[in-house]
This record gives sequence, structure tokens and C-alpha cells, in this order.
Amino acid sequence: MKEKKYCAACGEEVDPHASCYYSGQYYHNNNTTACSAVVDALVKEDIDSYRRRRRAELMAKNQCFYGIPYSGECCEPADESGFCKEHKGLKCRCGRQATHGSSETTTGFVMGDPLCDEHSQ
Repeated sequence: MKEKKYCAACGEEVDPHASCYYSGQYYHNNNTTACSAVVDALVKEDIDSYRRRRRAELMAKNQCFYGIPYSGECCEPADESGFCKEHKGLKCRCGRQATHGSSETTTGFVMGDPLCDEHSQ
């Protein structure tokens, strides 16, 4: 008999073949449950943690940390702001310093559009 799997967010039984397995835990995988919101938050937390760590590494080497879609960080010489001449002052639609380019084309965004961390996709 197979071992039952349970959703880490709500505790209900899940079908391992129709659920999301993230960071060692199973979660219901449909966009209508609160469980999906938990997974989304965990993924965003991991991405934010990676970005903070990577920025610190690049700033220690005086390299630009502006994220170029599907290419990685710029890595050109940067000033104390963490940005090179090309990316320093590049603004998101909200007026904040852009930290990366949009990685997809969606309603209102074209791939490469400058975005701040708050407006990440």
C-alpha cells in the first residue's frame, strides 16, 4: 500500500501526481485554493533571498547587478549604487530604480521593460 501524502498548507490528502512538490513538501496545485498562494509566497521568498545574496556578491566586486532577462546580471563595473552607467537611473513605470528587465511579454509589459523589485513578474 502506498504512503498517503498530505498538503503542507492545509493538511488534506493530496494526489502526488497532481500536486506541487516544493522544497520537500506537497501542496494542492490549483489556483483556486489558499495552498497555491502558500507555494507562490514560498517561491517569491526564495527568489528574493537569492537576489539579495547575489546582489551582495556583485556589489562586493563592484559589478552591476541589473538583471537582464534570460542572460543573468549585467556585471559591468558599477559605482556604490550597484549599477553601471547604462543601468543607473533606469526607471520602472512607478518611478523607482529598475533592478531587472521583464522576462516575459504580458498585458502592459514587453520583454525587457525595466522593472523594480516590487513590480517583478
